Amino acid sequence: PILYTRALGLADDDASLLFEDSRGDLWIGAFSPAKTGVTRWERNSGRFFHYSDSDGLEAFNAPSAFAEDHNGGIWVGFREGGLACYRHGRFQRFGAEAGMPVGSIKALLVDQSGRLWCSVDNVGLLRFDDTSGEMLRPDVYSVRQGLTSNILSVIGEDQQGRIYVGAVHGLERIDPRTGRVDHYGAAAGILGGYILDIQRDRAGRLWICTQNRICRFTPETEQPA
Repeated sequence: PILYTRALGLADDDASLLFEDSRGDLWIGAFSPAKTGVTRWERNSGRFFHYSDSDGLEAFNAPSAFAEDHNGGIWVGFREGGLACYRHGRFQRFGAEAGMPVGSIKALLVDQSGRLWCSVDNVGLLRFDDTSGEMLRPDVYSVRQGLTSNILSVIGEDQQGRIYVGAVHGLERIDPRTGRVDHYGAAAGILGGYILDIQRDRAGRLWICTQNRICRFTPETEQPA
């Protein structure tokens, strides 16, 4: 194996976040905030590219989540709040002045319809239907819309396009078509504390990783109306 360190091009040896985009490039985030917050490893050349405030990002704000939209834009959420999108070779940053609520970004997801979902600490779950402009106008799902908590973690999606997000006491499911919110906790077998990851397998089952166990959840198939 090759051990990549600062000596070989990393911005920081304390790498904690990896994301592979559709081009095969790797996006890398470090746990400790630094002036250079985001690194990209270009597969074709094997080179590392570092991005900082000189590229439009906020210095000393570590990335906490990555996602890729259907147009190839790379979205980055940050631990101290805010979003940025890398497209056409440059970053566009979205902070409070661009309509982004204040709070730590916990997870990002681009769904089957191309909508961007974002969980924001103490705010709830945000849905962006249009991310092409200078402003973001999110639809917010919080305790007011039926969630059990505004402290959320990872985001997943089932084959029917329903969205799942980890909450304090289990799993929340949102149907974007109807706005219906369902909660799955201990009674549904979602055990083990804080939800760390949600992955969908080829059969459509969701695998939910918690602090001390892995749960398998099989979403029901909706019957046609």
